[in-house]
Amino acid sequence: SQNISFLFDTCGIYTVSLVVTDNKNCSDSITHNNIEVYCNPSSQFSINDHCQNDTLFTNNYSNNGSGNIYQYIWDFGFNESSFASNVFEPLFQYDTCGNYTITLTVIDNLGCSNTSNNLLSVHCNSYADFTIQSNEGCGPIDIEAQADTNIYNGFYIWNTNPLATISFLGTTQSNPTFSFPENTTSSDIIYEVELITSNQTGLCPDNAQHQVTIHPTPLASFSSIDTIGCGPNLDITFINNFQAYNNQSINSMTFDWMVDADTV
Repeated sequence: SQNISFLFDTCGIYTVSLVVTDNKNCSDSITHNNIEVYCNPSSQFSINDHCQNDTLFTNNYSNNGSGNIYQYIWDFGFNESSFASNVFEPLFQYDTCGNYTITLTVIDNLGCSNTSNNLLSVHCNSYADFTIQSNEGCGPIDIEAQADTNIYNGFYIWNTNPLATISFLGTTQSNPTFSFPENTTSSDIIYEVELITSNQTGLCPDNAQHQVTIHPTPLASFSSIDTIGCGPNLDITFINNFQAYNNQSINSMTFDWMVDADTV
């Protein structure tokens, strides 16, 4: 052919020769020794799957070819504003869970470029919130809790500090009952009830807390001046020796007396 087009698929320096032969079998040739095909830069990076609203860290392993890389163009596959130009290892946040294709294009000073991409999974966050039947009481008492059953929640882990009895074993119940024992001390005991959630894959945790106050039980005690005498019409005085805990005022308490189970 008089003119040709040749694709050089490997970088390097090439020798190109042209031999011209006429119909009289006369010929001439010419050689060029300066055909240089630049090596393209190599675009390489790694990412790790993560949860929405977490910071995405990029690891850039791109290498120079014949020239020097001077521009990095990132496309995070989210929207038009998700480009980062000329940043070697940018940070990015996804506020929506889903699958995204991240693309890195590198360009060197010779005008050569290369592009690579990786698939990123952004996991949906779980959501921890719950209501509690009561925030205080006198033990022993059972108090029920109800978690918000967000569509992304897969697991529910309940804890109390100090320890209390929880009505179930496992990680999928959203409405447990907590059994708080009698408080035999002289002060309130405050329990921290905690819920830790994670999504269906066990990732992206969240947590919430409520406090439950268990009041101390007052100590009932009484004595009598006399315990024996002649009747009828025997008048015996009973002295209330109760003990009020937790700095409670006597005026805040009630007293019910019974004789042979009859209230007096």
